[in-house]
Amino acid sequence: MEVPIGVQREEIDLFFTPLKSDPKTHPVDLFHQIHHDYVTSSSAVNQLTAKFFEVFSDIVDAEPQGQWQEVSVYQFLRARMSKASMTALCGSRILEVSPSIIDDFWAWDSTFMKLSYGFPRFAIPKAYEARDKVHESTKRWLKDAWERHDWSSPDVGWEENFGSQVMRAREKNFKEAVGANLDTRASNAMGLMFALVFPPHS
Repeated sequence: MEVPIGVQREEIDLFFTPLKSDPKTHPVDLFHQIHHDYVTSSSAVNQLTAKFFEVFSDIVDAEPQGQWQEVSVYQFLRARMSKASMTALCGSRILEVSPSIIDDFWAWDSTFMKLSYGFPRFAIPKAYEARDKVHESTKRWLKDAWERHDWSSPDVGWEENFGSQVMRAREKNFKEAVGANLDTRASNAMGLMFALVFPPHS
């Protein structure tokens, strides 16, 4: 976790320390429950899938009509499906606050294996730069989302700031129950986005 997604070593201990509000519960157990409720349950899958197809349909419908152009099918679909997946998971604001984040994610994706081997920064500087760029974009989005979101509002299936329920639940619990700082929360958000928005990885 430390090198590929940038979680600091001292912050990793937080995830193995019982919650102050409930000493019988560890953060790992809490997030297993969150992912069960908001990622792997049939209702969550249906909700995320429906939002993905809604956004993807809007993106495709916005393409110029009546014009012929030669394109790479892979590149065409990758760009549009990534945007739809990112919007379904994280909301529409992330692409306004950090407009280059999808391209930056693919640049990070291409270096991920090098980072996972734990090579130091001086050996693979471009890989670290790619990771850090995504990290800064994700921090900028989370900061904006916290400033804009009304936590007293009903817990709807999707809204523009955090997007899906899983992102809101993770972020609120990471910050308030676990006590993780913004850097660590951004790194963990990157991990989920990497898993759900950008598979299969190169």
